[in-house]
Amino acid sequence: IGTISSRLMQKAKQILQRGHLSALQVRVGGLKGVLTFDPNLEGETICYRPSMNKYVTPEGFPTTIEVVNFSKYLDGFINRQIILLLMTLGVPDENFVELINRDFAEIDNYGNLSDNSIFLAAKHRDDEVLDNDNVYHLLKGFYENLLNDNDPFLNGVVYTIRARKYFTLRKKTNIRIKKSVRIIGVLDEYRVLDEEEVFAQLINENDPDRKNERKIIVRNQEVKDEIIQYLKENWEKDPFLDNPKNYDLVILEKMMLTKNPCLHPGDIRIVYSIDSLAKFVRLRHLINVIVFPQKGIIPITCQIAGSDLDGDLYFLTWEPLIIPERTSKPFDYDSFPEKESRKKFTRTDMIEFFVKFMLFSCLGRVDNAHLAIGDFSKKENYALSKKCLELFQLHALSIDFAKTDVDINELEFPKVKIWPDFMEKPKDEFDTVDSQTVQGRLFRMARTKQMKFFEQKLQTQIVSPDVSFAYNVSSMSLCIKDDFIHEAVVAWKDYHDKIALITNLFGASNEFELFSGNFIDVFVSTKKNPSQSADLKDRVYLHILQMVQDLRNVFNQSLMIKVDFSIKDDDAFFASIKANPEALFKASIWYVISYLPLSDENLSLLTEEWLAVLGETFDYQYYKDEMVNFLAQREFQICYGLPWFTVSRILFTICKINKKLKKKEALNQSISTSIAPHEESSKLDSALNISFRN
Repeated sequence: IGTISSRLMQKAKQILQRGHLSALQVRVGGLKGVLTFDPNLEGETICYRPSMNKYVTPEGFPTTIEVVNFSKYLDGFINRQIILLLMTLGVPDENFVELINRDFAEIDNYGNLSDNSIFLAAKHRDDEVLDNDNVYHLLKGFYENLLNDNDPFLNGVVYTIRARKYFTLRKKTNIRIKKSVRIIGVLDEYRVLDEEEVFAQLINENDPDRKNERKIIVRNQEVKDEIIQYLKENWEKDPFLDNPKNYDLVILEKMMLTKNPCLHPGDIRIVYSIDSLAKFVRLRHLINVIVFPQKGIIPITCQIAGSDLDGDLYFLTWEPLIIPERTSKPFDYDSFPEKESRKKFTRTDMIEFFVKFMLFSCLGRVDNAHLAIGDFSKKENYALSKKCLELFQLHALSIDFAKTDVDINELEFPKVKIWPDFMEKPKDEFDTVDSQTVQGRLFRMARTKQMKFFEQKLQTQIVSPDVSFAYNVSSMSLCIKDDFIHEAVVAWKDYHDKIALITNLFGASNEFELFSGNFIDVFVSTKKNPSQSADLKDRVYLHILQMVQDLRNVFNQSLMIKVDFSIKDDDAFFASIKANPEALFKASIWYVISYLPLSDENLSLLTEEWLAVLGETFDYQYYKDEMVNFLAQREFQICYGLPWFTVSRILFTICKINKKLKKKEALNQSISTSIAPHEESSKLDSALNISFRN
């Protein structure tokens, strides 16, 4: 692990478009590892340790900084591996039941747009789901603008997210822990932290309600009071501090720390929060990383699944329900003998190593066997049973294959004769029984919830196009309006063709699954082969990206000022698009055409505002017949996703503009109302005065 100067980190912020950035996982020539922000470094400087230098690059080799990952806030989850270890350490069963019930309640509330948990879940999902920012922007836009939650496309996307969440709860027991985070680990370069003490300053930038809130766990009330006083005195003159009102200082002595994968009870560690103001002051510039101490005989990271500080993500939680009262002695991961290193490697050596590494198919079987045997080993304390410890050592050897050169395919390991029901092995091929532990209980609870959910069929009722997305340009000629309407209908047809092609090619059910990345049936069919599943996700994602790019090119074709869709920052995008009325109007047309009522009895759904946008020459009957015939000929179901895949951020810009106009009109109305009685009163006073004189 190394450090990076303020000037270079500022460049990274601009390129990555991040508000807060404290660490980068990078490759620079032959260097590999994590660079932590150091405000004391001058110029464009990188400092690195010899361990980061993996190979010497020839003179003249490019020194571009390749960013692999960066510090950010990710929600934390527990899974069956972690639950098994916590069971071993004595965490009560009812604690897990309480946590999964909280998760159920949150999922049930996903359709309520007054609660932001739905789009947070879309942003921080388990690692089997595509990271599609379209979902986040759609849900965030509806939430922030308090729009109609009966929108058929929105309902479809929410339905698929809920379905996927129930699927992962049933298959993996991935329970979201609100009081937790997954973040990159870095080193305390100032040696202020004591042994087993960590520092974490957390900002969830994806939560609009708390995007400025800084959460810090502190040891006691005294430390909290000292930090608050320091903030009050220094925040206006210190660039690394914020208004004291934005700090949430949580008093808690102990936290639980681990990382995936974890198979040994010693991988669960108890760490302590900071106990002095001086430590906060020294580390205050670091955000959304966990800072580990240099002090101590054995580094904390080495005690957790043999991890290091080269970019590993750590699960840190301050949820009292899963902080165990006791811990187990950590395993010595450095005890494995390393193979003898050679100074030179041939191309043949590299090819043989790669082939051997890629042929590892045994690791998943070891993990599954560990989970199954651990579930039946209550008398031997679950993961501390003899067979589980054997399987753990095989797993650790396999993970360190590059160092040990031990192929566990060649070794014998305990086989599973009977499988617990939560692993859902085919009953005609395997002997299965109902698990009697909390793992089985959680599985059956999730299965019941999932079955009840699927009894509720997806409803996408026809609604009136939302006037919040209506944008009219009175000076625009009717000829240009008609051209935009014709282009929108052509794009609408093209979108339906592309959606049909992708769904048929990959087996997805509808446009909502493609938009959200939640292809349940597809992933069920590939769950036995994770690499096949990952490859399939990548291929689907590439097809979607190409479709979106093609349609955005069509959108930009006839515009005088092209829209720069590559701008990630919402404020910057809003500033660029609000000065482009032509693009705003065209996006409005693409939306209303996608939501056009396709039956005469629903024509009343087109309000006066939308008729004004479409123009007096708009021939509803002509376009309605054309679109209905198109759907009938191809036997397509109507899709609503064209504007949401392509121009959703423009539509939400229109929402903001319309809200400002409404506020302005309301203010003017209020002023005129308050002036009118004043004028009448003045006239009356004048009349009274005249009468008095007479």
